[in-house]
Amino acid sequence: MKISLSFLPNWLSVFLLLLFVSEAEAQEKKIFTGKIKTDSLQEISVNIINISRQKGTISKKDGSFEIQVFLEDEILFSALGFENHTIIITDSVLKNQPVEIQLETAVNLLEEVKLSNFNLSGDLVRDAAQIEYFDQTEVGIPFSKHKN
Repeated sequence: MKISLSFLPNWLSVFLLLLFVSEAEAQEKKIFTGKIKTDSLQEISVNIINISRQKGTISKKDGSFEIQVFLEDEILFSALGFENHTIIITDSVLKNQPVEIQLETAVNLLEEVKLSNFNLSGDLVRDAAQIEYFDQTEVGIPFSKHKN
Protein backbone atom coordinates (compact mmCIF):
# COMPACT_ATOMS: atom_id res chain seq x y z
CA MET A 1 0.00 0.00 0.00
CA LYS A 2 1.42 3.35 -1.02
CA ILE A 3 0.70 6.41 1.10
CA SER A 4 0.51 9.70 -0.72
CA LEU A 5 1.08 13.05 0.93
CA SER A 6 -0.06 14.96 -2.14
CA PHE A 7 -3.06 16.34 -0.31
CA LEU A 8 -0.75 18.23 2.09
CA PRO A 9 1.02 21.43 1.16
CA ASN A 10 4.72 20.89 0.33
CA TRP A 11 6.01 22.83 3.34
CA LEU A 12 3.87 20.75 5.72
CA SER A 13 5.17 17.53 4.19
CA VAL A 14 8.76 18.68 4.66
CA PHE A 15 8.05 19.79 8.24
CA LEU A 16 6.51 16.42 9.16
CA LEU A 17 9.39 14.54 7.56
CA LEU A 18 11.98 16.61 9.49
CA LEU A 19 10.06 16.15 12.71
CA PHE A 20 10.00 12.38 12.21
CA VAL A 21 13.74 12.23 11.38
CA SER A 22 14.76 14.41 14.34
CA GLU A 23 12.63 12.35 16.73
CA ALA A 24 14.17 9.14 15.44
CA GLU A 25 17.68 10.58 15.84
CA ALA A 26 16.95 11.77 19.40
CA GLN A 27 16.06 8.21 20.39
CA GLU A 28 19.22 6.70 18.88
CA LYS A 29 21.40 4.60 21.20
CA LYS A 30 24.97 5.79 21.64
CA ILE A 31 28.01 4.36 23.39
CA PHE A 32 29.44 6.63 26.10
CA THR A 33 33.14 5.97 26.78
CA GLY A 34 35.74 7.36 29.10
CA LYS A 35 38.27 6.79 31.84
CA ILE A 36 37.98 7.26 35.58
CA LYS A 37 40.75 9.07 37.44
CA THR A 38 41.30 9.19 41.21
CA ASP A 39 43.86 10.76 43.52
CA SER A 40 44.79 7.37 44.91
CA LEU A 41 47.09 4.98 43.11
CA GLN A 42 44.96 1.90 43.79
CA GLU A 43 42.93 0.17 41.13
CA ILE A 44 39.27 0.47 42.02
CA SER A 45 36.10 -0.84 40.48
CA VAL A 46 33.64 1.96 39.84
CA ASN A 47 29.94 1.37 39.32
CA ILE A 48 28.64 3.20 36.27
CA ILE A 49 24.84 3.32 36.32
CA ASN A 50 22.53 4.76 33.69
CA ILE A 51 19.86 5.93 36.13
CA SER A 52 17.47 6.85 33.30
CA ARG A 53 17.55 3.34 31.80
CA GLN A 54 18.25 1.40 35.03
CA LYS A 55 21.26 -0.35 33.49
CA GLY A 56 24.82 -0.44 34.71
CA THR A 57 28.36 -1.69 34.29
CA ILE A 58 31.69 -1.67 36.14
CA SER A 59 34.90 0.05 35.07
CA LYS A 60 37.87 -2.03 33.91
CA LYS A 61 41.06 -2.27 35.97
CA ASP A 62 42.65 0.59 34.04
CA GLY A 63 39.62 2.82 34.79
CA SER A 64 38.15 2.72 31.28
CA PHE A 65 34.44 2.18 30.74
CA GLU A 66 31.68 2.15 28.16
CA ILE A 67 27.91 2.17 28.58
CA GLN A 68 24.93 2.55 26.25
CA VAL A 69 23.16 5.89 26.55
CA PHE A 70 20.54 8.10 24.97
CA LEU A 71 20.58 11.89 24.95
CA GLU A 72 19.52 13.39 28.29
CA ASP A 73 20.28 10.16 30.25
CA GLU A 74 21.70 10.63 33.75
CA ILE A 75 24.83 8.59 34.48
CA LEU A 76 26.01 7.95 38.06
CA PHE A 77 29.59 7.01 38.98
CA SER A 78 29.99 5.51 42.45
CA ALA A 79 32.70 3.66 44.37
CA LEU A 80 33.42 2.94 48.02
CA GLY A 81 35.54 5.68 49.55
CA PHE A 82 34.70 8.23 46.84
CA GLU A 83 32.07 10.91 46.35
CA ASN A 84 29.34 10.08 43.83
CA HIS A 85 29.58 11.88 40.50
CA THR A 86 26.74 12.35 38.00
CA ILE A 87 26.71 13.53 34.42
CA ILE A 88 23.89 14.29 31.98
CA ILE A 89 24.45 13.03 28.43
CA THR A 90 24.35 15.91 25.94
CA ASP A 91 25.57 16.30 22.36
CA SER A 92 28.61 18.14 23.73
CA VAL A 93 29.47 15.26 26.08
CA LEU A 94 29.16 12.73 23.26
CA LYS A 95 31.33 14.83 20.90
CA ASN A 96 34.14 15.09 23.48
CA GLN A 97 34.59 11.36 24.00
CA PRO A 98 36.38 9.66 25.59
CA VAL A 99 35.66 11.71 28.72
CA GLU A 100 37.75 11.82 31.87
CA ILE A 101 35.81 11.47 35.14
CA GLN A 102 37.67 12.64 38.24
CA LEU A 103 36.39 11.01 41.44
CA GLU A 104 37.10 12.83 44.69
CA THR A 105 37.98 10.95 47.86
CA ALA A 106 35.11 10.91 50.35
CA VAL A 107 36.01 12.23 53.78
CA ASN A 108 34.07 10.53 56.53
CA LEU A 109 34.57 12.30 59.84
CA LEU A 110 33.82 10.13 62.83
CA GLU A 111 32.97 11.27 66.30
CA GLU A 112 35.24 10.20 69.12
CA VAL A 113 35.65 6.44 69.19
CA LYS A 114 36.32 4.86 72.57
CA LEU A 115 38.29 1.67 72.10
CA SER A 116 38.51 0.49 75.70
CA ASN A 117 37.11 1.15 79.15
CA PHE A 118 40.24 -0.34 80.66
CA ASN A 119 43.55 1.19 81.47
CA LEU A 120 45.74 -1.48 79.88
CA SER A 121 49.19 -1.97 81.34
CA GLY A 122 50.72 -4.33 78.81
CA ASP A 123 50.87 -7.15 81.38
CA LEU A 124 48.59 -9.78 79.82
CA VAL A 125 47.86 -11.60 83.07
CA ARG A 126 46.81 -8.45 84.90
CA ASP A 127 44.93 -6.99 81.90
CA ALA A 128 43.08 -10.28 81.24
CA ALA A 129 41.90 -10.32 84.87
CA GLN A 130 40.00 -7.05 84.21
CA ILE A 131 37.90 -8.54 81.42
CA GLU A 132 34.36 -9.50 82.39
CA TYR A 133 32.99 -12.73 81.01
CA PHE A 134 30.01 -14.96 81.66
CA ASP A 135 29.77 -18.68 82.30
CA GLN A 136 27.95 -20.09 79.27
CA THR A 137 26.76 -23.13 81.24
CA GLU A 138 24.72 -20.81 83.48
CA VAL A 139 22.56 -19.84 80.49
CA GLY A 140 22.26 -23.38 79.11
CA ILE A 141 25.02 -23.32 76.51
CA PRO A 142 27.12 -26.51 76.86
CA PHE A 143 30.87 -26.64 76.36
CA SER A 144 31.88 -27.83 72.92
CA LYS A 145 33.57 -31.20 72.78
CA HIS A 146 36.71 -30.87 70.69
CA LYS A 147 38.69 -33.93 69.69
CA ASN A 148 42.45 -33.33 69.64
